[in-house]
Amino acid sequence: MTVRSQMAGVRRLERERLYAAFEDPFAPPHLALEAPSGYGKSTLLQQLANRHPSLLIDLSELDGTARSIAWALVDEVAVRAPHTAEALTRLLERSEGPVPARAFAAGLATAGPLLVMLDRADHSGSDAQQWVGLLLERLADTQRLILSGRVLDAFELSYQVAEGRLRILDMDTLAFTRDEALSLAEQRDTTLKDAEHLNGWPLGIGLLTTQNSPITPQDLVRRQLQLLPSLVRSALPELAVMSVWDEHCAQDVPSLPVNWLGEVQRAGLPLRSLGGGRFVPHPLLRALLTEELRRFPERWAMAHRSAARRAIDSGLVTDALEHLLAISDTTAIIQLTERHIPALMERGLYAQATAFLDQIPAGVLPPPLALNYGMALVETRCTSRGLDLLQQLSTQLPDGALLTLLAAYNAYIRADFQAQLEASTAALENPLGLTDMMVMQMQATRVHALANLGRHEEAQREAEEACRHARAQGPAEGLAYLLFGWAFAAQRAGHFRKAVEMLEESLTIYRQLRMQAKTLGPVMLLADVVLDIGDEARAAQLLAEGIEIAEQEQSRWMGCLQQTRGRQLLLQGNLKEAVSAFEYAISAAREAQRPDRIFTAHCLLADTHTKLGNHGQAREALKTASALSSGHQGWKDVPEYNSLLAFEHGHLAFAQGDDEDARTWLEVASWYTGLSGVRAHAYLTELARKRGELTENHAATLASRMRGFGERHTPAAWDADELGALYQSFVRRNWSASAFAPWAKSSPNVTSSRIEISGQLIGGPVIRIENRPLTLEGRQSRLLTALLVRGPQSKDELREAVFGDDDKDIRDPLKHIRRKLRAVTGVEEPLPFNTESGVYSLADELEAVLDTQRLERAITLGDVATVATLLPVPATVLPHMDGDWIEDLRAVVEPIMLQGYVLLGREAQSRGDNEAALGAFEAALDLVVTVSDLETVLGPIERVLEDQQGGDVAGRLKAYRERALGNL
Repeated sequence: MTVRSQMAGVRRLERERLYAAFEDPFAPPHLALEAPSGYGKSTLLQQLANRHPSLLIDLSELDGTARSIAWALVDEVAVRAPHTAEALTRLLERSEGPVPARAFAAGLATAGPLLVMLDRADHSGSDAQQWVGLLLERLADTQRLILSGRVLDAFELSYQVAEGRLRILDMDTLAFTRDEALSLAEQRDTTLKDAEHLNGWPLGIGLLTTQNSPITPQDLVRRQLQLLPSLVRSALPELAVMSVWDEHCAQDVPSLPVNWLGEVQRAGLPLRSLGGGRFVPHPLLRALLTEELRRFPERWAMAHRSAARRAIDSGLVTDALEHLLAISDTTAIIQLTERHIPALMERGLYAQATAFLDQIPAGVLPPPLALNYGMALVETRCTSRGLDLLQQLSTQLPDGALLTLLAAYNAYIRADFQAQLEASTAALENPLGLTDMMVMQMQATRVHALANLGRHEEAQREAEEACRHARAQGPAEGLAYLLFGWAFAAQRAGHFRKAVEMLEESLTIYRQLRMQAKTLGPVMLLADVVLDIGDEARAAQLLAEGIEIAEQEQSRWMGCLQQTRGRQLLLQGNLKEAVSAFEYAISAAREAQRPDRIFTAHCLLADTHTKLGNHGQAREALKTASALSSGHQGWKDVPEYNSLLAFEHGHLAFAQGDDEDARTWLEVASWYTGLSGVRAHAYLTELARKRGELTENHAATLASRMRGFGERHTPAAWDADELGALYQSFVRRNWSASAFAPWAKSSPNVTSSRIEISGQLIGGPVIRIENRPLTLEGRQSRLLTALLVRGPQSKDELREAVFGDDDKDIRDPLKHIRRKLRAVTGVEEPLPFNTESGVYSLADELEAVLDTQRLERAITLGDVATVATLLPVPATVLPHMDGDWIEDLRAVVEPIMLQGYVLLGREAQSRGDNEAALGAFEAALDLVVTVSDLETVLGPIERVLEDQQGGDVAGRLKAYRERALGNL
């Protein structure tokens, strides 16, 4: 059989993408083609020779030495450039020993642009390989080298690749693409099925598309196999079970002789190199070897068992399972599952567990192991399959603790809290057959049920006792799980700070145990809790972390995380985005078959639609939530659900103006201590205000109920847009003003923007709109800052603030500010300014805030680190701003800065750093505006000077006083 007679057709297929790898002007100058026989290497070289001036040498016809290659090149170049051939001939005749590569390359350069192509380069010897490498480095820029061979590792081309001088086209690149294979078949008026693409093997496809050809691709591989030594050929079928071949395979197949891999490569079998002496056999080769091996059942089973052991030792458990499944070794499959799956389940890697167990046929695993499969399916959003399997297993398990554990888990998924409580109690009363970890899971499950049923004190008492026992006896993972359950109970009871403490400890344990997937539950609940107490930044960080983990693990918690994200968006006023988040949460909860999550998400969706004014859609969402609630008889004992549903009904009635119906619903909701109960009490207080019955006691009671949620976003924040008038009346009358001051104004509507000067006033204002920075140039910044600081101004005053003495028109910076406002706010026609009778002022919708609260708070708390971050030394305030009006801004900021520098100086003085203390006091000295300020600063300076013992203290104090008096 000769292959060349079949290659003529293949040559007719011109593959431009391979030409581009060489002809692209930005491609590396040299090329290497490395692939098994039949991948079109010689064909490509011949096609390139037809397109470019070339020297094409077949090294298999030479003796493998450098000198034979050099003489072959001389013979080829004589046809194109006789004068070059003569010079090179003289060089070779004069030189003895190694051929001088540098001189040879210099002589060859006189032949002009050339492709030097060395085919079948793997037939060369070591001195030839070294000489070719030197020649590759020294060829002229107009000449390029192409090496071709089955294996080119001996040429050590990695250095050339790293330098960008050479590119390697491997088996994958040289293989036919689908379009190329179909194009060749179309040329030959034949058809080619997907199964016949042979992974793009050009020679095999060429044979398939040759009509009436007696040769098949299998014939080619069999021919190559016949070239192997008999010992290698007889042992090679055992390697059919291995996807990657290397020299270590001989450990599993003792009959393989030494250097068997080299013999396989020399025979030209189709292998793809992975580097490092590792190869992937062509699928067709593996198929033929598999066919041969299956003829001997004992060898077939032994090869797979050996490969499975090697895979287990290498940590490739999934590969080991595939080998055991191939021989249906049930006992080994069960042993491998018992060894691998519980560890994955304990670490929360449910997606990996599901992927492993999916491969095992039904009926192979005993019920206790199959129980893991059902739970993993439920945790990875394959809830229907998981619940069906758990239901099936419940009929196979004997009566006992394991069966009651399964019943408790089923009740938890169905949100049947009474059944969950009964089953978990039964499992704890008779725990025989349960591991310590399972016992702790049942304790947490019982705590969860008690908390949902409103038995908060009992739930927390049991959680505390279980945690005390777990701290003493372990395991640590069980303690983390119990802390999570305790935190849930604390949240239900309104003890948010306690919940945060428990969740932080649970997360710390899981992270120390490197159980990243297990952190998902605590992260989700912590994000929910910190959102209630107002730490919005922390909530956003936790949500991002949780969503990333949930996506990786394909977790059912994704719906819960999206629900919390929706609550965050609702709080921020991004109502349309909140609707999308809640709809996603509903979809995910349905997929997970979690009626409790579906109910909660519908209630929150109704809340959002009510705020948007979509009363019809809010009513439909509440109708669905009410149907879910009435369909679960056990939910009548769940105070949180009753309160949430009642509040949303009252909220909708309030928005529609039906005060009586609203009061009826809200009074029911207000009995609950959680967020819904507090919000309901706030709306009841608003109804009292509308009736003219508002008293100071209303403000005190509402402030007291809000106090447990934290110092930032109290429940007032959730409804500031609707209850702003109520909070404003409290502040105006000085009733619990500090509790309601942040929420005393309604949130701006969609056409409004909030403009503020950032707290970092050092070096110039940072303008922010709706918490997004607005990049302004100097004139635009001066114009907007002037209006923020000085209020309404005439056109001439504004021009002087912006341009100084230059007589320029302010309409240009006004136009640019309006354009940038449009880009940031999304409002089509923003109105940042009012213009009336030639007087400019900020629009009424814009809120100007000089934000120095962070600095003031840090000074009050003595937070030296924050003060040091905000205040550089020496002090410079707005150095690039000109105009008398900037003094108005300095008058507000500098007294606060002075307090900050005094605090920094005293702190430095207390730790004995007199130099830093003096620097801070000097910065404060430059900011004094009154005599009392001067005395406040000079006193500490005097003490520092006395500590330094640096000479004339009185004289230096006098200089400091004169320096300060210049500012007064």
